[in-house]
Amino acid sequence: MIFAILIIVIAIALYWLFMSSYSQVFGNFQYKSTTKNREIALTFDDGPNEPYTSDLLKILKSENVLATFFLVGSNVLKYPKISQKIHSSGHLIGNHSMNHKFMNSFYIRRMSYEIELCQNTIKNTVGVMPKFFRPPWLFR
Repeated sequence: MIFAILIIVIAIALYWLFMSSYSQVFGNFQYKSTTKNREIALTFDDGPNEPYTSDLLKILKSENVLATFFLVGSNVLKYPKISQKIHSSGHLIGNHSMNHKFMNSFYIRRMSYEIELCQNTIKNTVGVMPKFFRPPWLFR
């Protein structure tokens, strides 16, 4: 019983160290703004994915809301027209890696390649160079 509790405590601690946006163990990670205004940053990851992205764009348009979409490069290639529509609708586009594979996050060279490839894919498909990157799986 004590062993099981110890394993659970260790798992929770490791989760917090690796995945929590509050953890600064691996460097500063901005998870909130310093503005005095009451604002919400609405973000979406892992897209575009159809038909969900199109449905979401319709809802955002009807509510006059802008968001940031962190796109996966392989999905941009799969859905180029919806990727372009995200941008033409006024939303911000960010980089969320080329393939969003878990193991790529463990290798700096591979992750750098994933980021660069996704940057170029978005630039060539949508016409904008993302200024923001959100690491897949919350790795930093």
